[in-house]
Amino acid sequence: MTPKEDKTKLKRAQQDVIKAEIALKNAEKALQAQLKLTLVSCVKNVHGLGCGKTTVINKLEYIQTHWYVRPSGCTEGDYWNAGDGEFICPHCGHLNRLYTRPEIMKLKYLFKTIRDTYDRT
Repeated sequence: MTPKEDKTKLKRAQQDVIKAEIALKNAEKALQAQLKLTLVSCVKNVHGLGCGKTTVINKLEYIQTHWYVRPSGCTEGDYWNAGDGEFICPHCGHLNRLYTRPEIMKLKYLFKTIRDTYDRT
């Protein structure tokens, strides 16, 4: 193979890489657009609360709970841990906990807003 042929092959390979990178970026954008349309349901629980209706994820507020660890001894405690994710159903007002729906918790960044709550009880 001559140096000229090597240069031509290298140039084609570089162009193929650029095309692949563009295709990947476009696929990622399409995926994000689809994820923004994820429907989240208000779960009916054993007490009859919840309406079962669905809402698009980017219309909901994600509520990130935190729980406090009290100080104990000289060097332990006095910090906050992240707890369950929650949202309030806009249709019925029911507070939905997301601990049984990790696939939705992974999409936390797609919610309209994220609110942190801290409970010292």
